[in-house]
Amino acid sequence: MHPFLAALTFLTKIPVPGPNKITTDNLVRGSAYYPLVGALLGGILWVFSYLLSFLFGHASLPAAALLLTLWVFLTGALHLDGLADTFDGLAGGATKEDRLRIMQDSSAGSFGVVAVALMLLLKFSILQQLQGERLLVALLYSPLLSRWSMVVLMYFTPYARKTASLGKPFVELIGKNQLALASALTLAAGFLYPLTFFLTLLLPVLLLTALLRWFFLQKIGGITGDCLGATNELLEIAVLFLLLLPRAY
Repeated sequence: MHPFLAALTFLTKIPVPGPNKITTDNLVRGSAYYPLVGALLGGILWVFSYLLSFLFGHASLPAAALLLTLWVFLTGALHLDGLADTFDGLAGGATKEDRLRIMQDSSAGSFGVVAVALMLLLKFSILQQLQGERLLVALLYSPLLSRWSMVVLMYFTPYARKTASLGKPFVELIGKNQLALASALTLAAGFLYPLTFFLTLLLPVLLLTALLRWFFLQKIGGITGDCLGATNELLEIAVLFLLLLPRAY
């Protein structure tokens, strides 16, 4: 399987033709295509939002709710699960070991449930406000930049656990080639709307990614797969918020 298709299969519920044989090597090399997967998700979401505008008009509550529903469905709530586990562990554990243990628990705690609920509420409220070309830019860059940030975080941050887990190979085996290709794809997409991308989004995304890296190092000594999911969700909402600002576009 091509690394891009492996990334698409891993990060989304979009059907991929052919045999779904995914190896660790394909998944690691596929991380280079995370921004491209994000752009594809954004394109699907924009087409859906365009169709919804004929049914409900622009900036309507039903359209925003249905758009968010498709967003969650396409990703299989993968990153929301990571967000919930991360908040449960970081808020409920007193030590590094406690936090990692709680994060590994498959059941959702109160902190995680609240985090997911608030995240969905924030996304819904922002999507309801965005419309036209501003919505197109938001749906393109939000999933693209958030998935690029995961690649950056994986490359520059050690893995927190010593035991084997789903996210361990990504963090330990990702190389310069994956980071370089993911960054090149991201920067290339930036030239579609260069003023908005380079002046409004790129620096805040880098700063927030660096801040999250520092925070995870302080709390658990590195990152886990759950941290990557949480990072994706937090960066998505950050980009949406930035594009909601009057001077953003």
